[in-house]
Amino acid sequence: MTLTVRSHIGADDDAFNAIRQREDEEGIRGICLQRNVVPTAALALKTNIASLAPHVLPLTELVRHSPRSAANTGRMVVTMVVR
Repeated sequence: MTLTVRSHIGADDDAFNAIRQREDEEGIRGICLQRNVVPTAALALKTNIASLAPHVLPLTELVRHSPRSAANTGRMVVTMVVR
């Protein structure tokens, strides 16, 4: 079984603007990284791990961490594709 998880956090303005492709004064195209790129990537990784956990962790670990995960429900949209 192959499980693919994709977290879309681009609806958040900070996440959307974290990495931009722009041209400089000389017309050379490059990438502009904002200061919030690391927290944005951490949020996407956390969302992906939370989505994958039920599929890879044993039942004892899921029961142990379920109260925390129930309290930490976010506003992110998660799409899972099982192949």
